[in-house]
Amino acid sequence: MKQVAEEKKSKLLRAYHKLPHRQKEVLNLIYFENMSYDQVSELMDINVSSVYTLTWKAISALKKNLLDR
Repeated sequence: MKQVAEEKKSKLLRAYHKLPHRQKEVLNLIYFENMSYDQVSELMDINVSSVYTLTWKAISALKKNLLDR
């Protein structure tokens, strides 16, 4: 069971490292720094809809990479 969890974690990290810099940045700010979309928008100097788009693209890419075998 622990080995399966470690394999999933490893796969997720590999997928994360494949993301473009801006997508990684937005995920870090929203999910690890617990910033709001508005705060991320101000910090990254982009509009809020771009923050949502970057987040959606990053999560979609992670899902795709995790589902590919």
